[in-house]
Amino acid sequence: MYIADTTVLSKNKNPDVYERMEQDLLLSKNLYNAALFRIRQVFTGWEKEERTQNEEEVFRELRTMQAAYPKVKVGRVLSYRALDAVMRANNNPDFFAGLPMQTAQRVLKEAVTVFRAWLSSLKEFRRAPERYTGKPCMPKYLKNDRHTFYITNQDAVLYPVYRKTDASGRKSTDSGAPGEYDGMELKLPLMKKRLYLRHIAADSRLKEVQVKPYYGKILLVLVLETEDPPMSREKPYLAGIDFGTDNIAAIVSTDHASRIYKGGAVLSKSRDFHKRKAEAAGIITKGTERKHADSARLRRLSLHHDCFMKDMMHKISTDIVRYCAEHGVGTIVMGVNRGWKQGSDMGNVNNQNFTGIPHDRLKKMIMYRFNLISLGFGALVGGILFMIVKILLFVQQILCYTYLMVNSLLGPFVMALAILPGFETGLKNWIARYIQIAMWIPIGYFILYINLQVGKAFCSLAAAGEVGLAMDWFMIALQIVSLISVASVPKMAAWVIESTGANDAHSSISQPARQAAKKFLKF
Repeated sequence: MYIADTTVLSKNKNPDVYERMEQDLLLSKNLYNAALFRIRQVFTGWEKEERTQNEEEVFRELRTMQAAYPKVKVGRVLSYRALDAVMRANNNPDFFAGLPMQTAQRVLKEAVTVFRAWLSSLKEFRRAPERYTGKPCMPKYLKNDRHTFYITNQDAVLYPVYRKTDASGRKSTDSGAPGEYDGMELKLPLMKKRLYLRHIAADSRLKEVQVKPYYGKILLVLVLETEDPPMSREKPYLAGIDFGTDNIAAIVSTDHASRIYKGGAVLSKSRDFHKRKAEAAGIITKGTERKHADSARLRRLSLHHDCFMKDMMHKISTDIVRYCAEHGVGTIVMGVNRGWKQGSDMGNVNNQNFTGIPHDRLKKMIMYRFNLISLGFGALVGGILFMIVKILLFVQQILCYTYLMVNSLLGPFVMALAILPGFETGLKNWIARYIQIAMWIPIGYFILYINLQVGKAFCSLAAAGEVGLAMDWFMIALQIVSLISVASVPKMAAWVIESTGANDAHSSISQPARQAAKKFLKF
């Protein structure tokens, strides 16, 4: 299981780490813009006869790269491999500016991914424009001085800290020595000083470090892998959550219990924040044509507001998940409406109240916390078995299409041999085999359909409270039966052919086929 641990770095408390991360944020932004610049110039100048000066410069770099790496293929949309080769062949100063190499490569991958995502969304927009609020625009260059970057667990390492307590009660640090566990120290690349993190569990394994700008500070997000939580065995009830403004959330479960979370404090704080932000921005932009402003005061206001909102969403999501645990809720239903805040028309006051509440953040927090307690024994094992069933069904489809193709290629030869003495039964056997193999796919999908319908019916009984611990064992038994049934699909197809009197049908088909083959050969 993966969890995220956040730490806010400030210039006063962590001057050394803050200064280094601040520099890397700037280098990440420069490298991203440099990578996007080359991707854009190649894309726009690929089929041009007369290119601009910037496009000619990038295409000269491409020729240098192809001379150094002749096996690297270049298309209109630069791949990550081609972009990395361009940076290396031309000794790009932004690529070798001081970022850890894996971090720099991650920035290149991000630029390529963003540009390809734009092309995919453009195709989807042409196919279904009603799903978008406007035509997707080509990715633009970053204007902020700082850009998020990632550090892999090969460059960043966590070291456990153990402290010994002497007779006077003082604690002395002794990393790696026996003693009381007291947190972790984070070793970042190109830095000698380690960052002490007290709240990280001893069994945590570092997977990735994300460094993000955060309202004049730096947010350090550690993605950790921990042991799975204890499995709960009985959660038969459902719960639905409705989000709003005066009431941030209302939850109702099928055991006839409910709870409402008032939103007065959040709305009041949100209105006060927008009022103070407008006053501060008005002082800066007064007498100018600028619509956006930035200052230390605005960053402090935004930081305080974000921390308050995050704290409230954490408390609400924690209480909702605690409510689900107390009432045996195993499934939560939350509505998702695309563009529901962009298209809201409830008046100016209600619109501001509605859009000022971070409902999406609350949804993600509820899902994150609920997943920590919702791993049931039956759901876990049953899900694994269901995946095996689908994989086996997919393999059978590939084998079915392969056998049918081979039989189709051999069909004319079998028909020609059927006119010779001693080969009369060959055509009948070929037709029987073809029909038998063709039955694999419908029989397999019928078994999968029965599996899903029976599972849904039993889940409905569980939601009504009519099934207890038997739910886990039933889900496991259902998937085992489905697995055995899918593995027996070839035998079932043979039974279907034999039980429907297919042999007589084969005889009636094979006789005219042999006569047609004889006439064809005489002709």
